[in-house]
Amino acid sequence: MKKEESRDNLIDIPLEDERDESQLTGRKAAEYNKQHVIRHRKRVRTKILCALGILLALLAILAVIAVILVNVWRTTGRASLLHHAQGNSIDAAQAMQEAANEKNSEASEAQEAEESYELQEGQIRYNGKTYQYKDNLMNILCLGIDSRDGIAKEKTPGKAGQADCVILAVLDDEAKTIQLINISRDSMVPVHVYATDGSYVEDRTEQLALQYAYGNGRDWSCQLMEQTVSELFYGVPIHGYCALSMNSIADLNDAVGGVTVTVPEDLAVMQPKLFTAGDTVTLKGELAYHFVHDRDYKSTDIASNNKRIARQKAYAVAFVNQLKQGMKEDMTLPVKLYQTAEKQMVTSIGLDQAVYLCTEYMNSSFDTDNIYTIAGEVTKGEEYAEFNVDDDALYQLILDVFYEEVN
Repeated sequence: MKKEESRDNLIDIPLEDERDESQLTGRKAAEYNKQHVIRHRKRVRTKILCALGILLALLAILAVIAVILVNVWRTTGRASLLHHAQGNSIDAAQAMQEAANEKNSEASEAQEAEESYELQEGQIRYNGKTYQYKDNLMNILCLGIDSRDGIAKEKTPGKAGQADCVILAVLDDEAKTIQLINISRDSMVPVHVYATDGSYVEDRTEQLALQYAYGNGRDWSCQLMEQTVSELFYGVPIHGYCALSMNSIADLNDAVGGVTVTVPEDLAVMQPKLFTAGDTVTLKGELAYHFVHDRDYKSTDIASNNKRIARQKAYAVAFVNQLKQGMKEDMTLPVKLYQTAEKQMVTSIGLDQAVYLCTEYMNSSFDTDNIYTIAGEVTKGEEYAEFNVDDDALYQLILDVFYEEVN
């Protein structure tokens, strides 16, 4: 009997163990699941960290590539700019000398003395002084085109829009200075007239703004403007052009974070949202366009364009300085501006040249003293205002900006 009880006991014990093992297995499963979840989360976290690391590495590589490209563009930009030039310094000096001879013709003795003076290439003799053209200059023609449908497509000569804003930017590669010469759109100059089929007709004295219209609204119009402005400036070489539709002003303005200006005149008469004289405002969006573009066409004031030039002068200073400040934080800003303007821009200046110009001159000082306006008189023509350039004042301005006195 004892043996049987023993066997019974042996039988009962395993049954108790099975119950305990079942409970143990449940706890192990729960623990296993918990550990599995932890391991899974660690794997996911590791993958995320790896992905972030790869992304950061790619961004770092792209940043390095951007810096390298900027430096490459800086290197190649100047050379390609100098390659493109309307006119040259030698011919310019010769044209200036011929004009000087005419100016001195009334004083025969002085004229004989000037003609007997031996000059080197690029030099001129005027009023007893010798001047040499500054070969370290780069001159860029900047145009603001007023055309309702923009400048993205070619147009028929005579219907290509007008150059509302004409500025010759003079960049001194040695002194690292920027000077702007604002040329009135109403300047009366010999304009090269072309028929609708593109054939040359004649030269006719008209407003400078019309020269753009006689091209195709694209590169040909810009090249005609280059030629005419160079001729007005006695053959000064022009190394590139950039024509922007006035419609692009708002986008470019906002791309640099807005532009703060002091309003020089009461503008509320033209646009209710515009400002009164003396206000200091930060221009955003379409307000920037109206500030630069608008003028009171219905006014009897024939000098309304001169007032607009004063606004454009204030805006140019503020925009350039805002751009320079922005480049200190983001060296790729010139690239972004170029891409922003591309659809409403016609230019001979490539991206590498634009980057070169911006980076080379970002530390130069620039204020209203660096902007010149050609002297002259506004008169009322048969239909429109006419600006008659003061030839003597223009000649002296060219000497001051493009030439230097030599012993």
